[in-house]
Amino acid sequence: MSLPIEFGAPWGRTLKTASLVFSLLLAVGAVAAWYGWRAHGAGEALLIACLLVATWVGAALCTVNGYVLTDDAIVVKRLGWTTRLPWQGLVSIAGDNEAMTRSLRLFGNGGLLSFTGIFWNRKIGRYRAFATDPSRAVILTYANRKVVITPDDPQRFIMQARTALTHRQRVVGNAFVRSRWRNTMRRMTGYVVTALLLLAGCGQGPSTAAPPPRTTTADGESLPPFVGRVWLSVTRRDPPGTIIVFLPDKTMLRSSCVEGHRVVEWGVISDTRIRWREEAIPIEAEVSQPTPNELNLKVVGTDQASTYVAISVPYKCPTI
Repeated sequence: MSLPIEFGAPWGRTLKTASLVFSLLLAVGAVAAWYGWRAHGAGEALLIACLLVATWVGAALCTVNGYVLTDDAIVVKRLGWTTRLPWQGLVSIAGDNEAMTRSLRLFGNGGLLSFTGIFWNRKIGRYRAFATDPSRAVILTYANRKVVITPDDPQRFIMQARTALTHRQRVVGNAFVRSRWRNTMRRMTGYVVTALLLLAGCGQGPSTAAPPPRTTTADGESLPPFVGRVWLSVTRRDPPGTIIVFLPDKTMLRSSCVEGHRVVEWGVISDTRIRWREEAIPIEAEVSQPTPNELNLKVVGTDQASTYVAISVPYKCPTI
């Protein structure tokens, strides 16, 4: 597959009508305010004129001029700048010409030269839009967010984007498998050396083995039983081979066979609730363990629930 691949962002009838009406209203208001300033010297009138002009200029700078598929991201072309939507973390790509129907604008531009910002509706929940024609909507679903774009040829875009995503997952997955194999060999070498040393010391006479200590922090704080173990996700929406590790030093490692490693801080709120941060956003989750080898996490305030099982060693990423 040859990248980059470019797609246009044509305006739909709704955007054309809204942009014309809003532009005329802003122009009339700015001209009237300017004449008011010229006639009466009122500084407030000049300020209003400047604000109305700045509103239109800001909307023009944020308009969407097209989309480009590159090796590492879907690039949204703006007026003189770009917004990048990375392949990393992208779970699915699907078309839905009613994705933006009956949407509530939470923040951003709702029809002056583009539909950009944060929106919500009952169908897909909260999402970010970089759109010009809602009837061409394509939904990009990430692990914790959704993005709506509107390329000129949605079906061709979906086909090309899925091909690019699959190719990237294969390349990243192969690199991860090779790295994991090297790390496994290093660990196995360490295990063999340790086993030989233990066998060499078996003739020193019997000793009474002490029970394993309870997991605690450096300050003596008792930690939940899932700390210090590697948990493998069995939730279908998670990328293949997703693992999560809660370490006693209050760092959390999350990775998968197709994503890079992510290390964040975590903490205990109560016996049934923990928290961590992702991209400076605090997240709380309810935690439960039906059995010692099963872990359930449910993000508070959402329907996102994930199930993990204690990983069995050796473990190898599935073929992608």
